[in-house]
Amino acid sequence: MRRSSALLVLVISLFFILPGAAFAQNNKIEFKYGNFIPAGDLGGDDWDNGTGGEVSYTFMTMPKVGIQGSFGRYTTEFEEGYASATMTVTPLTVSVLGFMNADRFHLYGGGGVGYYFAKFDYDQDFTDYSDSGEDKVFGYHLMVGMEFDVTDTFLVGLEGKLVQTGKARFKVKVDAGYTETYEANLDGNLYMAKARLPFLSFRFKGLRLI
Repeated sequence: MRRSSALLVLVISLFFILPGAAFAQNNKIEFKYGNFIPAGDLGGDDWDNGTGGEVSYTFMTMPKVGIQGSFGRYTTEFEEGYASATMTVTPLTVSVLGFMNADRFHLYGGGGVGYYFAKFDYDQDFTDYSDSGEDKVFGYHLMVGMEFDVTDTFLVGLEGKLVQTGKARFKVKVDAGYTETYEANLDGNLYMAKARLPFLSFRFKGLRLI
């Protein structure tokens, strides 16, 4: 865990240092939203497909290489008999992306690391009992996508992301006086549409807006 934390700190540091490059490139703040399909411990028939979304900021460190920081959320639900549960995951990630450009079309792929903050909410309808637990885990992701520049400042696109994490552990009371520990990784696949709006397009030169 110490090694993973050090790696994340290093990557986040680069995220703030590299904008000081001598050249200026378009930077992007994007909104993404779509489906989350559980996998790993959350896969199979137990947990339902959910929704997911992100807000991301990308700056181009070279003409075809960018670093992206993202803050997001995805959810999935489980229900069996009188018991139900909701898993809500809030990822904070950093990614390195490579781009292939053809006029207004752009293809990209890459990967990164991050922390995944999870909340497990449990409800027992028969006894009207509920409880929740929280944990955070380190994880990584791979991503591919395509973009189309509708105008010089308005962009739309699609993105797919594979997420894999360590085991999260949640201690919840499932009934009065009875506690269980639920363990699960937070793996899954995100399929999202995305857009960059004109008023969120700007350029950096060093650390100054131009």
